[in-house]
Amino acid sequence: MTTTLPQRRSLRLRGYDYSGSGAYFVTICTQDRAALFGEIVDGEMRLNAAGQMVLEIWESLPERYPGWDIDVCVVMPDHFHGILFRQDRLDEKFEITRRGTPCGCPNAGKAGQAQGLAMPGRHKTRPYGGKQSGFTLIELIVVIVIVGILSALGGQFIVAPVTGYVDLSRRAKLVDQAEMAMRRMQRDIRHALPNSIRVTGNYIEMLLTEDGGRYRRYPDPGSGGDILDFSVVDTSFDVLGSLSRQPTAGQQLIVYNVTTAGPSGNAYAAVADNRASIAGTSTTDRIDLSPAFQFANASPSQRFFVVDGPVTYACESNQLNRYDGYTISPAQPTSGMGTAALVTRGISDCEFTYDPGATQRAGLVTMRLTLEEQGETITLLHQVHVVNAP
Repeated sequence: MTTTLPQRRSLRLRGYDYSGSGAYFVTICTQDRAALFGEIVDGEMRLNAAGQMVLEIWESLPERYPGWDIDVCVVMPDHFHGILFRQDRLDEKFEITRRGTPCGCPNAGKAGQAQGLAMPGRHKTRPYGGKQSGFTLIELIVVIVIVGILSALGGQFIVAPVTGYVDLSRRAKLVDQAEMAMRRMQRDIRHALPNSIRVTGNYIEMLLTEDGGRYRRYPDPGSGGDILDFSVVDTSFDVLGSLSRQPTAGQQLIVYNVTTAGPSGNAYAAVADNRASIAGTSTTDRIDLSPAFQFANASPSQRFFVVDGPVTYACESNQLNRYDGYTISPAQPTSGMGTAALVTRGISDCEFTYDPGATQRAGLVTMRLTLEEQGETITLLHQVHVVNAP
């Protein structure tokens, strides 16, 4: 019985002795054209461990197989090209002229170019003569095919751990971003003026304190001193102890802030009865007011606070922004607050809530941030206790 086999078109040059000396262009592809040897980034081939292994084996061929030499090569994600020289069957001396240099640095070449290809020119020529033991072209092809198979098998064990490492790194980066943003917000919230936090949608605002202390309420029995008089319009008072830094002109002094709404005890009010401007002549031991001011209510603990101004954190346009340096407003602003300072990017969702608490417990701010990058999503929730004793 006769079996008819499929007839394939041969790529070999008819009548040419492929066992003879000469230059051979070799191309090897991975099974199913799987990208096992690396990836192309910005037009540049980046070899992974498997691609580096193929390159090292190629460069070791002249040492392992006398009579063969290598020229330029290129390792691509799913295939390999290289030029081999066979010289072991020449009967007379000759010289080989090359157009490039052997493979070198795996990241030096661009995609589609030979790896390590130097400036155009002639490689140093060398005479050759005599007989050397070698191997056949079939043996070389078998070796390269075996190396390709081993590389493909090795790639199956390498891809999963590498992918897992990349995913873990991306997840850790998102967690670090969210945690850094929440710690930044936590620091400002803990320096907020008591009872000044207010939330509207994805916006949270507070009055940020620079310093604080206790005012002189009653005269000193020996020296008298300058008290803060709540019954008249006062211009100055003594600080019990000392402030950590000297106040500056334009900062606000607030006494007994108890709410964010209403006309009394509200530092946000258009005409606040508990907020005065500090004069530039103030020191760490004495506060001067400009203009003179009469505070409506005394603090049970004789406390006062030095405030720089309002601060807002806003989730907008897939990022968390911080605003400061704008004017205190009775209504919480959600626009027109000036230039934003970026806190973090990649925000896909956020939520702020505030429980003002009561006399028995502190207030509580709850922050929830969701960050997303390349399909990876993480959500962090953070709560900050707020001491609202005025």
